[in-house]
Amino acid sequence: MVERYRTDTVERRTIVQLVEAAGSLDVRSRVEVPAPIAARLVSVAVQPRQHVEKGQVLAILDERAVELALRSARVTVEAASGRVGQAQAGADEAGRNLERASQLQAKGLATTENVANAQAALELAQAAIVAARAERRLASETVAAAQLGKSLAAIVAPVAGVVLVAPDRIGAA
Repeated sequence: MVERYRTDTVERRTIVQLVEAAGSLDVRSRVEVPAPIAARLVSVAVQPRQHVEKGQVLAILDERAVELALRSARVTVEAASGRVGQAQAGADEAGRNLERASQLQAKGLATTENVANAQAALELAQAAIVAARAERRLASETVAAAQLGKSLAAIVAPVAGVVLVAPDRIGAA
């Protein structure tokens, strides 16, 4: 005879049930953080699976090349400022020469061609001033770009989250 029912005393217990399922998990959103400038990686401040806050430094890039570019740009601004001064001095001299040629022409001691040549020299000198000032503005923009590059040497987290992958070695460009 086979027992069909089993009886037991009633008692309170926790039911534990093992559930097996196949599937995959993925992040809600993924943010890749590339190096903003081409430079050598000098330090990594995070590890995979580490929680980071927005603005937290993730890695540091080598600033030497950017610093050199910044110094070079500043010197270029100084040189361009010197050329503006030279062009201004040339224009002042050309203006005096035009005035002198005009006075000599009034006395009959200079020709119309002398005055026209002096006028052309003044216009050329004024154009040189405009070109030198534009060169100085361009050099100033180069300084601003180099300063921006220097500020980008620290790679920071754009959002709070968890690091999925981090470089495992420094020195890579």
